[in-house]
Amino acid sequence: MADNALSVDQYRELIRQLATSDSFRQTFERSPVEALSQLGVSQEVISSLKSACLESKALADKESFAAAYKNLSDEAAIRHASMYIPTLKF
Repeated sequence: MADNALSVDQYRELIRQLATSDSFRQTFERSPVEALSQLGVSQEVISSLKSACLESKALADKESFAAAYKNLSDEAAIRHASMYIPTLKF
């Protein structure tokens, strides 16, 4: 695993949880670090992520994550596992 990347399985589970779980989404919006820890992402990986990835922020709707999850291939998961999470733009 790269220093600043989730495993493919962790990335898939992150997107799945953001598509389906209101409580996980609330945790992620409040504290991405806590949410990633809940997924089993090591503190070493979390601490190596860009600080912008760990800031609290409003997420895109669950439907956007569901569509992303449906279209997620292994190749896409590997490319995007560096923690670019869809967010709302204000």
